[in-house]
Amino acid sequence: MDVNGSDPRDASLYAVPHRPPIINSAQELRSAQKLGLSLRGAIARNIDLSWALLDQLRVPGGDFQGANLRGVSLGAADLRLADLSLVRLEQANLAGADLWGADCSGAQAQAVNLQTARLIQSRWLQANLRSARFDGADCTKIDLSGADCLRARFEKTCLQRALLRGTFLGACSLQGADLRGANLAGANLSGANLTGAVITDADFSEVQLEPKTRQYLLSIASGIHPLSGRSTHETLQPNRKSFLFFWRR
Repeated sequence: MDVNGSDPRDASLYAVPHRPPIINSAQELRSAQKLGLSLRGAIARNIDLSWALLDQLRVPGGDFQGANLRGVSLGAADLRLADLSLVRLEQANLAGADLWGADCSGAQAQAVNLQTARLIQSRWLQANLRSARFDGADCTKIDLSGADCLRARFEKTCLQRALLRGTFLGACSLQGADLRGANLAGANLSGANLTGAVITDADFSEVQLEPKTRQYLLSIASGIHPLSGRSTHETLQPNRKSFLFFWRR
């Protein structure tokens, strides 16, 4: 990946004219994979792949919009730039998968396994990621704006320059997470564990935090967010809104 976040391998996705195949079943995917056929840009909208075993599948640029991927195993799969919007991903296994630039907005992905996955610049707007596991994943510049991440795990996860605006992160484990340059404006971090997290240059404007967690973060805060221009320490200062939130609980 270059300094601008682009993937040099992406050039191969569209460099040569290619008619994307239309896929109707998990068997067709497995057969194409076994024969070594290209699945680049494959169209598999609304397909039912629930509980299928498709580890190491290579479908860069694939269109899975609205598909049922509940419980599917896609460990170490290549899904760069794939359209996974509005899919069902409950209990799916995508550990070690490459979802660089993928659009997963609106996905129902409760308890999905994304450990050690490559999620750089992927989009999960308004997705349901309750109890999802992101441990050890590379989430640089990921967009989780408005997502529901209740009880999700981000332990030792790279969230550098991530967009977490309005994200619900209640009771999440962010132990050892790298939040350098992340934008958490308006996020709900009530009950979250941020022990050992790196928050240099992060923006916590109007976040909801337990008082003890806020004090801990204030004690380690440093730097200035590159876009908002506000110091991390300043954004962590309690305001009347956050005070009233905890007073009314």
